[in-house]
Amino acid sequence: LDRPVEVAFKKWLYIDVFNNNIPKKVLYRDVPSQQGWVVPLGLNEKGWHFHDFDKTPHCTISGTTRFGKTVMLKNMTTYLIEHHPDDVEFLILDMKGGLEFGRYRTLRQVVEVASNPYEAFEALQIVQTFMAERMLEFHKNGWSNIVDTPIKKRLFVIVDEGAQLAPEKSMPKEQKDMLAACQHVLGEIARIGGALGIRLIFCTQYPTSDTLPRQIKQNADLKITYRLPAGYASMVAIDSYGAEELPSDIPGRALVKTHEIRKMQTPFISDSEMWNRLEVYQIAKPQKQKDRGETREDFVRFE
Repeated sequence: LDRPVEVAFKKWLYIDVFNNNIPKKVLYRDVPSQQGWVVPLGLNEKGWHFHDFDKTPHCTISGTTRFGKTVMLKNMTTYLIEHHPDDVEFLILDMKGGLEFGRYRTLRQVVEVASNPYEAFEALQIVQTFMAERMLEFHKNGWSNIVDTPIKKRLFVIVDEGAQLAPEKSMPKEQKDMLAACQHVLGEIARIGGALGIRLIFCTQYPTSDTLPRQIKQNADLKITYRLPAGYASMVAIDSYGAEELPSDIPGRALVKTHEIRKMQTPFISDSEMWNRLEVYQIAKPQKQKDRGETREDFVRFE
């Protein structure tokens, strides 16, 4: 047929024949507008695919550097802010020293950008307190899931390069305990945060049992992976081989796993386009200075 073909067995044998291949590049500006707490995943032969965070609250993203992982985070962030400017909040743990997301801390939807493990520890402690307070509120009102409440706000906790929060044997005990505490809180968010309105997006370049904690992986029903160097990493990321076979000359090509694995091209958005779209949401925020280990009263606030 000289056309792309997809063969699947779902009680019956299905053979889909498509007119076109998956495009090698798609742009954020071409993404259709959708209602709800959705984000664009990408485009393939069957059309555009979206993910609803109110149905599946947590997500993991894996992939070798420069293949689209951080761009996907910026896609999600931009789409959510543009569609829910008054109801979305972000806490971003940018473990690349704040290089990718540091400038976005001036957006009113971004409550904080933590740029190192010490700031991440402080921020996650406050998230843990926030979860405890919201749980009391849910008990008081007889609520079990935020989608059935009048609460409109959603808090997205984004971890960019989760490997930096993985304890190592060679670290001092104090540092290992702090990182273990960070992973513990992230595990709590993955287990109970979804019902309380907290959505976790956890990213790592090379997923292993250490860098992608089991509690997070088990509770993240949406798994996205870009090219990985080995089949073992693909098995950790999506419980299947395939990410190691993604093309090395097509950034943005990904495997997306929910109840099935789909290959697609994720949208590209440049830093300049993202900033042009979001700079209208800038507000003046106080300068925050602190020494390591000291608590800042103005560090982070959730509504």
